[in-house]
Amino acid sequence: PAVASRTQDTLTISWQKWSPQAGSGVSSVHSYVIRVWQQDGQPSNVTVPSENNTATIINLSHYTEYNVSVIIWNNAGYYGLPSPTTTARTCGEPVAPPNPNVNSFFDLSQRSTYMEIKTMGMNQEIHRCDWFAKLTVRYEGEFNNGTTDVLRVNESQLITITNLTANSTYTIYLTAVNNLLLVGPPLTVTHTTTEGGNFFN
Repeated sequence: PAVASRTQDTLTISWQKWSPQAGSGVSSVHSYVIRVWQQDGQPSNVTVPSENNTATIINLSHYTEYNVSVIIWNNAGYYGLPSPTTTARTCGEPVAPPNPNVNSFFDLSQRSTYMEIKTMGMNQEIHRCDWFAKLTVRYEGEFNNGTTDVLRVNESQLITITNLTANSTYTIYLTAVNNLLLVGPPLTVTHTTTEGGNFFN
């Protein structure tokens, strides 16, 4: 079986239907039994008709790993051998992103200050599902503030914030949102912008 989709408390499993060529020792399929269990827990079963090749298991625990296998129940009332086991994890809310590197610069041609935020380690351990919907970057300063949404999130990337005030302290909030639109807690960092050259925080 394979994981077709997942949420915080469900797993949708798909499998290849039995066929006379592929199935030996089984006369015909009455139904499929999907067995789900945690590593040291008792299995629970979901039964679906023979026409189905997907099933959704509900009421699972958030961000928890489960083992899944599929068993044929034939018209004679006998169970076939279980399929190879697939391991799947339900989704969870994202966690705060890792600490970024924050640098600021003064652009002489524009006579303005900008900030570069280098994010790293933005991976499954952060989004805890099937990827990011966005990374929200909010900044608050003494004289200006704003919010930007990074819609294409990479494991490592450079985010530029422009039109900032020189020699000013900003509070930056980085918030991950995963593909289920679950919102994680913000990471908070502070940075004082440069006055005329490079300033490394």
